[in-house]
Amino acid sequence: MPRPWLRWVRRIVCAMAAVFAALALLWAILWLCVRLSPPWDGRTVIAIAIVALALLAGIWWLWWRLPRRQVARLALKIRDPKARADTEDNFRKTVGQALGGAAVLIGAGVAYLQFTQQQQASHDVLISNQVSKGFEQLGSKELVVRLGGIYALEGVMNGSEQYHQPVLEALCAFVRDGAQTDVGGAPPTTDIQAALTVIGRRKNGPGRVDLAGANLPKANLIGAGLANANLAGAALSGVTLSGADLTSADLSSAKLNDATLWSANMQSTNLTGAHLNRANLRFAYLRFTNLIDANLTGVDLTSANLFGASLVGAKLQSTNLSGAHLDGANLLRSENLSQMQLDGACGADAMLPPGLTLKPCLAQWEPFRATMLRVITSILHGGTIAPAPAKSP
Repeated sequence: MPRPWLRWVRRIVCAMAAVFAALALLWAILWLCVRLSPPWDGRTVIAIAIVALALLAGIWWLWWRLPRRQVARLALKIRDPKARADTEDNFRKTVGQALGGAAVLIGAGVAYLQFTQQQQASHDVLISNQVSKGFEQLGSKELVVRLGGIYALEGVMNGSEQYHQPVLEALCAFVRDGAQTDVGGAPPTTDIQAALTVIGRRKNGPGRVDLAGANLPKANLIGAGLANANLAGAALSGVTLSGADLTSADLSSAKLNDATLWSANMQSTNLTGAHLNRANLRFAYLRFTNLIDANLTGVDLTSANLFGASLVGAKLQSTNLSGAHLDGANLLRSENLSQMQLDGACGADAMLPPGLTLKPCLAQWEPFRATMLRVITSILHGGTIAPAPAKSP
């Protein structure tokens, strides 16, 4: 039979556990209120006070009233008052342990949230410092320092969604500023080419590539991701864009003479008034591309897909259309287009100048052509053959 003083020690320990649990819950409530930063008006204070009092009342009921009610139900089975008191103490001890465990879990959870918050704050400070340092390095007179800044900003751009767009805009501005003047057809400097490479291989994220009006002859942009890019009026003569993604890009009035766009994805690209003299567009994907008034003199469009493309007013002197698909293309008012050129192409429902005809494509050769195009694209993008696209309705 437990001694009376030992029973009171148990009750005191259980009471301390309950008090500790109550304090932990109140601390968690206050921490969440500070974390969420609610407006501290009268209603907020009253709501917090009501929640705190409700929690305290609940803890008091669990620790004090519930054990008494449980023992009262056992009055017929346990007739000895001391035995009932010991049973009540055991109930209260169990409730106190449960409340203490809950308090420990709540404290651990809040501590974890605080640790996570501190880690995020430290990471944000580190990223901010890297961005500031990278921007500072871009303005250096030393080439090595500028290269270090470019690659440091690449890590920030690909690792932080928050800074993806600002860094992309800064790198584009760096390229435009460093490629303002005509360099007489010389390729970009080492730092400008490095920035272009970083821009072209960036991860998907917010922001748009803006290189409008930049002078970038003979730049290397193989496989670059330039979808929706603004390259209007850019000087890109001799540039290499094989396998590049130029979907919906703006290349209006751009100079792409002697450029290599072999197997480039140029779906819905705006090439209005662009100069593409002698450019290589073999196997290029030009579906719904805008080529109005473009200069395509001497361009190689062998096996290119020009489904739904608009070539109204385009200059097509000596343009190679062998194997090109012109289904639904608009070639009205195109200049220097001959029947001999169209004899090498195929398509249906194309709009042609008066007196010219176009034979339909042989359906049996289309799967082979599509497979070859996917194989070529896979070689340019790492060796994995992409699955066949779904057929258009």
